[in-house]
Amino acid sequence: MEKIPGMDLYLGTLLLYLSIGGAVALASLALGVFRFRTLGQFLCLFVAIIALWASLVLGVGAAFDAWQGMPDPPSDAYADGAQLTGSLMFGWMLAGPPCVLLWACLTVAKTYLKRDSVPA
Repeated sequence: MEKIPGMDLYLGTLLLYLSIGGAVALASLALGVFRFRTLGQFLCLFVAIIALWASLVLGVGAAFDAWQGMPDPPSDAYADGAQLTGSLMFGWMLAGPPCVLLWACLTVAKTYLKRDSVPA
């Protein structure tokens, strides 16, 4: 398979934005699970999904800008914008399942951490 010039720059920029959004989402989920009850947890879950979704949209836009800004960019760098539009319209579908799965894992971890130990 042929390597596309500048794809490393594109992926590096996208992963930078996604890592920042993932950290914000993780912090929001941890705050919600370990600090709030049900309504607060769902609000923090919503904030986490929005943060991850926004980082995806901003990351795709910044990645294309970085790719197009490199010297002698390939023609693939000037796509029709479907990736940006798709991440804006359907990015919540990509951000939702990881956030819900992480929320469930943190909720299970919370129940095990709060369990009283039985003396032997």
